[in-house]
Amino acid sequence: MSLLNKIFYKLFGQDIWRIGIASCDLSLVLDGELSKQKVKWLDINVKSDYEADSFIFKISEVYYVAYEDFNYISGNAKLKCIDLNGNEYPFFDEINKNLGHKSFPYIFEAEDGLYCIPEEGDRNGIYLYKFNSELKCFEFVRKILCDDMYVDSFIHNVNGVYYLFTSTINEPFKQRLFYSDSLLNDFVEHKMSPIVKNSRVGRNGGGMLCFDDKLYRVSQNCSKTYGGSLVVSKILYINPSDYKEKEHMEILPLSPYNNGIHTLSVKDEYIVFDGKIVKYRFSNVFRKLAYKLKIRLPFRN
Repeated sequence: MSLLNKIFYKLFGQDIWRIGIASCDLSLVLDGELSKQKVKWLDINVKSDYEADSFIFKISEVYYVAYEDFNYISGNAKLKCIDLNGNEYPFFDEINKNLGHKSFPYIFEAEDGLYCIPEEGDRNGIYLYKFNSELKCFEFVRKILCDDMYVDSFIHNVNGVYYLFTSTINEPFKQRLFYSDSLLNDFVEHKMSPIVKNSRVGRNGGGMLCFDDKLYRVSQNCSKTYGGSLVVSKILYINPSDYKEKEHMEILPLSPYNNGIHTLSVKDEYIVFDGKIVKYRFSNVFRKLAYKLKIRLPFRN
């Protein structure tokens, strides 16, 4: 991008993110066939600038999509949840009551229930929540890490060990690895951490993908632009003393959201992801200015 184009984008450009859903086998994604699948793009709220960071999960045979909802005027993203018919659910109301930005609502099954570790970097830690099936919401369990502003984190159990993959706001492309024998015990940083440190594969773009007894980590490729594509890395081995991965393939943005893709989630036959398109409007100057002013307010939510 030329200097003139960068200035034009800075003033008048606005990233719009939307969620796409495809129904296909994960093997097709890993073989680079996602672009050939039929995609349903959701436009849940036309006022939202971002409907992104989408994660699919299932409760009692019903599939839900958790995602980040953001617009420049509000100044902070919140978490929302819909089913595949577009009906909205208040699963994240308790989490959204906490001050600050909310995104990347990674949801996983473990031990005795359904858990979530959303991005709440401005609260200086990683917070664990568990779904209360009676109250129909995620409730606070504990603070897993408390010494930095962590972003885009996920946990995956391998052979009874819980591995936590994460990075921080100040170093988003330095992928750190922690582990513990229980969600309720301390997480210790792995001796191989950081496992990678570059803008191509250093920041998570979803949870772990599991196929044919193999594990794959999804990363945001930000080497050219934010959320330019996804890189899938195959994990060669992972244990409390060693870790190694290698790049497997790249997932490029899908039409008509040709400017970016930065999260991907899988549950059964459903593949959920987000896509970016840049829209240029004169009014974006004022929207961006309003956002810059609002994020400086100490009491914003």
